[in-house]
Amino acid sequence: AWGGKFASVIKYAFHDFFNDVVHWLLFGIAVASLIETALPNNLFQSVGPFKSSATQVRLAIVVGIPLYSCATATTPLVATLLSKGLSVGAGLALLLAGPATNLGNVFLFRKEFGMRFTFFYYFFLILFCWVMGVSLNAVWPYLLLYFPSLASLAQTNIFSQFMNVIPRPLEIMCGWIILLLTIRLWTIRIWGKNASHNH
Repeated sequence: AWGGKFASVIKYAFHDFFNDVVHWLLFGIAVASLIETALPNNLFQSVGPFKSSATQVRLAIVVGIPLYSCATATTPLVATLLSKGLSVGAGLALLLAGPATNLGNVFLFRKEFGMRFTFFYYFFLILFCWVMGVSLNAVWPYLLLYFPSLASLAQTNIFSQFMNVIPRPLEIMCGWIILLLTIRLWTIRIWGKNASHNH
């Protein structure tokens, strides 16, 4: 019984779930890689308007609203921006606003529920993202104060340091797993399309 359940979990994780998120995941990794190589590490400390954490939260919401992506694509993007000096509150706001909002949904909501509902939906959603982002920025120094291990990592850049915690062989192994599963998925889909055309 346990063997069958374990096999079902593995099948769902590496087949059903992976097939649903792989394209978003690759998109997020590609954009994050571009940002990592193109932008300076001290971007959010060196550019005047970006130095304020409150401004970063507002900017993250403005960027996140029209960003058509799911959490799978947004996560590597936010992780890279955090390594560039983005405040944790702004990162949270982007993680919340990106998957939750979409300009394309405005027209759908307006058609189905009316303009009044659509306005209040987006108003409170944006307000929630802003409150959560500002609140996290407010409590973050206290978290660093009461968790010494976290504070020691944060002396330079907590997120760039944290990324180095994962063993290099594990990173390489996970990368190969994603690559092989992606090739397998694309091969099956291309083979299936060719087979359908031949019939």
